[in-house]
Amino acid sequence: PMNALHGQILAAMSPAYRAAGYPEFMAWTTSRWARLSPFDGPTAPTNGVTLAVRVAQNDRRGEVVSVANFSDAAKTAVVSVAGLPGGAKPAYLTVRQAEYVAMPSRPWDADALPDAASVKDGWAVTLPAGLSRQLWLDVQVKPGACPAGTHRGELVVKVDGGPELRMPLTLT
Repeated sequence: PMNALHGQILAAMSPAYRAAGYPEFMAWTTSRWARLSPFDGPTAPTNGVTLAVRVAQNDRRGEVVSVANFSDAAKTAVVSVAGLPGGAKPAYLTVRQAEYVAMPSRPWDADALPDAASVKDGWAVTLPAGLSRQLWLDVQVKPGACPAGTHRGELVVKVDGGPELRMPLTLT
């Protein structure tokens, strides 16, 4: 949201999502290259997200997930991983949050990808009410950062004062 009033207007969409059967918080995904606006949302109320990243040493790959906040208030969340080499905040992973920007060719686009704020056990992200926040998992494996092979774990999004969303994450 551009300011507090804009945030209140966007939050007004939350009751409509909940009335349509969506939970207050959920994860959903699209193609990482899909153009998203603040008004794009999940096509169905489900949390059936599975994430996978295939990356070679000295290479960089990404994966995306959107976290919807259909509660009545803006929230923050901490993003971390569980079950992968390197602990909750491995050195080979950076979390970025897409920001909506005004574009001359279309009203809005989720483009800017600043790093999410680094916190003790992960990365802090903001979740505006009535919207989805697209998160990019930026995986860059340097020598010795992660053993070769397939590792299965989870991406964990712990909403402050809310639920913990857990999504299977495979890193190969």
